Amino acid sequence: MKYQLNVGSVYKFMFKSIIENIDDIYKLRNIMTIDDIIEDNIDLFKDNFANIGVTQDDYNNEILPNLQNNCIFFKLQRMNNVGNNTNNIFYIPEFLVKYQPIYNVQPYLRLGLAVNLGVFNDANRLNSIKNEINDMLKSKLGIDQSAILFGTNEVWLTDEEYNEIEQDRQDKINNTSSIYKDKIELEKTVLNLQNIINDYEQLIIAFQ
Repeated sequence: MKYQLNVGSVYKFMFKSIIENIDDIYKLRNIMTIDDIIEDNIDLFKDNFANIGVTQDDYNNEILPNLQNNCIFFKLQRMNNVGNNTNNIFYIPEFLVKYQPIYNVQPYLRLGLAVNLGVFNDANRLNSIKNEINDMLKSKLGIDQSAILFGTNEVWLTDEEYNEIEQDRQDKINNTSSIYKDKIELEKTVLNLQNIINDYEQLIIAFQ
């Protein structure tokens, strides 16, 4: 075997052109011989290569002639479940591996962000907030995905009960200091100062 690999470790595998469509990240589950394949009753074409797009002719012409008695197989488990395909175990002969598998791979989390916003009488009131969240995600994290506003269930309330919820939200707004509120106040101050400057400019022009 020309590749030094450890069973149980995860690698990025790249294959020769006949199966390059399955280049991906795999856990090496086992290193097997042709006798192991036969003993496990694995039909290499039907159970393996046909599932990854290899035709019978290509199998007969390009793979079968190279299956010698000393052939080594890698039993691989695909770590990225592409297309939610339940068949993520592959038996790949060593001669179809194109390059030395890459070892420096590790898992990363695909994250989402959800917030319970409570009850509102009109979802459109949150459109401006949604747009600000989109801008913040793009400018701070480089995430060019739109926030999605959705309802989870209906909540039946009296007008008095809903008004209490609105008043509680307003009280928290008034009593909370935040960078967001400071930004709004600064924007108002800048706008007022700009208006004053414009007024002075008009006065100066009038006296010339």
